[in-house]
Amino acid sequence: CRIMMPTRLNLANLPAGYLAQLAADCSPAMYAAITEGELIEMGSLVYGGLYGPENVIPHAFDPSAPVLGCWDTAYRRPYFGVLQACDGHDKTDDDWCVFDEVVKSNVSTGALFREIAQASWYPSLSTIYHDPAARAVEETTGRSPVAEARRVLTEETGRCPAFVTLPPDPEYRIKSVQQETVRRLLRAYNGVRRLYVSESIAGRQYGTGSDGRPVVGIDLALKRQPLKPGTDEADRGAAHDHLSHPVDALEYLCQCRWPTAKIDRSGWMAATEKQAAGSGMRPADLGDL
Repeated sequence: CRIMMPTRLNLANLPAGYLAQLAADCSPAMYAAITEGELIEMGSLVYGGLYGPENVIPHAFDPSAPVLGCWDTAYRRPYFGVLQACDGHDKTDDDWCVFDEVVKSNVSTGALFREIAQASWYPSLSTIYHDPAARAVEETTGRSPVAEARRVLTEETGRCPAFVTLPPDPEYRIKSVQQETVRRLLRAYNGVRRLYVSESIAGRQYGTGSDGRPVVGIDLALKRQPLKPGTDEADRGAAHDHLSHPVDALEYLCQCRWPTAKIDRSGWMAATEKQAAGSGMRPADLGDL
């Protein structure tokens, strides 16, 4: 990535503390791109150099504290990660740890959520963040994966957490933006880490899928997911797609809760119509703006 106007050339016009805030809100690569206008080579891994031993910590599930879920429906190999607030190394008051996961191959949505309903942490599960595609109706069941999950959880437990997906705004849906969100939570430019994985699930694999690829958890996916050479795009080719599902699920949750970019569109259309009226245009002339 590259920013054409380096921030350092505009510091005189920026508020005090701007660089410190930027250092807390950007990954090291993004900070360098913004402040220096540098052409940044992202390397060979999506999260290379940011996710490491410092992000793996002990965490004991606390039944009195809320739990969050992140879910990628993933053809042939669904992933469900489970997070809880934790005491991270930097004590930011907003540190979270993936402390458990349900990782399967060749199972239905119903079977996945019947297992989730039996988990010890399920009574504490408040919200499930998921792939927008999980709301599309499937021909095989006549229901969307979300509707099927709600049905199973309600039948099995008598309760159902909230299901939340990404807003339709482009800044939420762009994969490179989602990846930057996770990067800065793993380690921001100022060195602060806010996202962790429990020692109890580090290094876990869950057998082999029907495609012959290993079924991995979040730890190995964060360590190994590659970039396409010379790009900031994750390699989702046949040899590497099995690594995408755990990180996709985590990216949905992180981008919903801690978005890298959030554009305030309030009043935008009214301002546009006012400007158009001043130039002699009618609101109807604006079309679908």
